[in-house]
Amino acid sequence: LMGCVAVEVVLSAACAAAPSFGAYAVCRAFMGVPVGSIGAVSFVLCLEWALPVDNALLTSLLMVIWSICAVSLAGLSAATDALSVPWRVQMLLLSGFMATPFLCWPCTYESPRFHLTHGRVAMAESLLISSCTRFSIIIPEDSSLRPTQELSTSTHKPATSGIE
Repeated sequence: LMGCVAVEVVLSAACAAAPSFGAYAVCRAFMGVPVGSIGAVSFVLCLEWALPVDNALLTSLLMVIWSICAVSLAGLSAATDALSVPWRVQMLLLSGFMATPFLCWPCTYESPRFHLTHGRVAMAESLLISSCTRFSIIIPEDSSLRPTQELSTSTHKPATSGIE
């Protein structure tokens, strides 16, 4: 996810620095490639942590947020046009806007499902246990996710790769 955001920011900055219209057009066309991945991966990661009963509400909320962000970009363009801001500066502002997910990096959750599909069961269980601990969710006594003494006393904080 963060890899796609980084590509998007770099391509946006490349658009701003484009020496010709041809270079601008190529960079601008490639900017559309990571957008689908950013939306899809964000959607899957949000639904993965939600309860099934909340999926419809969460899906609607995510669509509304996506639409508000798209409209805000049009508003940003109109506001900068009214101020006679050069197009290169507009593209750099767009780059900054697209870089905002990096501010949320420390809050990004890793995907236990990603680790399970790659055979890292212990890491997936560790993520689930740390999430339960973080939000004071009591793990039932008969659960296979009961932390062992080693996990419950460690200060392991899972690293977020962001590229899932």
